[in-house]
Amino acid sequence: MTTTTTHTNETVARRSLELISQRDTGAAVDDVIHPNCVNHRAPGGSGPDGFRGIVTWLNAAFADLSISPEDIISSGDKVVARA
Repeated sequence: MTTTTTHTNETVARRSLELISQRDTGAAVDDVIHPNCVNHRAPGGSGPDGFRGIVTWLNAAFADLSISPEDIISSGDKVVARA
């Protein structure tokens, strides 16, 4: 895993948190969430549509939701964000 790939993975994690805070369910989601991404708990299924369901659900549940990443740690193809 190269430094560039690790940086890219961290950037994608940061961007996904921004999309949730910005209530963005538009085309930007397609740039961040892979079509084959599987999330068994996402309303709306998996892939970008599942992520859109999560964005909608979280922002409906928490009207003033704002997510700020405190730490983003990556190793290989795994990324963990503490927000």
